[in-house]
Amino acid sequence: MARRPIRKLPTDISRLKSRQIVDMDIANLSNADIAKVLTRAVQLAEKRIGQIERNDLFSPALDKYIGDTPVTDFLPSEGAKRGTLQHRFAVVQTFLQAKTSTVQGIRKVAQERNERIFGVQSTKTTETGFKDTEEERRYWHAYNEFMHQNSQFYAESTRVQQMLGKMTFWRNREFTARDLNRLLSRMEESQEPTYANGEVERNYREGNYQNANVRRGRDGDWNTPNK
Repeated sequence: MARRPIRKLPTDISRLKSRQIVDMDIANLSNADIAKVLTRAVQLAEKRIGQIERNDLFSPALDKYIGDTPVTDFLPSEGAKRGTLQHRFAVVQTFLQAKTSTVQGIRKVAQERNERIFGVQSTKTTETGFKDTEEERRYWHAYNEFMHQNSQFYAESTRVQQMLGKMTFWRNREFTARDLNRLLSRMEESQEPTYANGEVERNYREGNYQNANVRRGRDGDWNTPNK
């Protein structure tokens, strides 16, 4: 995404909105101004994180970009170098840009995910598909580690997620190497992929493999968890 270079900040930094922060290119700002806009970005991120925690939701964006680090640790420290300020701003800016940095975004992504992984057809955006955030974290931890070890299935991420969804170990505990081997065996043994998108299956039945593979690649892009 092309960001808008900015040379001078508005007089009232506290009025900057998340969208303005996300669109901002700070390369031409002074260190003092970068510190100011970083402070505002952290304030906005802290507000979103508070809303996420109050609603007891799992945020892939929060897990990926901020982690267990208090977001206030990204505030500018006295004497911080320009590179440090730029790096901290980039992290917080990326978090604010992510779909799952807001409660509404998390619920929307969760609804799409439920239909994809579990076949849950629901119009309730509060439906999570997981018992709690810890269960959800274990699921994605197992998925991410499996994909890291088995990149040959990247274009079939939907099928991997669906196959993992049928296994139950992640509902009660962390994954083991044996669990991932079982998942690999199931992926290799399954004869025909089951895709939510009928177009893929139709292309395969009609022998139009090129279009089917293109579509599968798109599915791989759509279905990554860290949105």
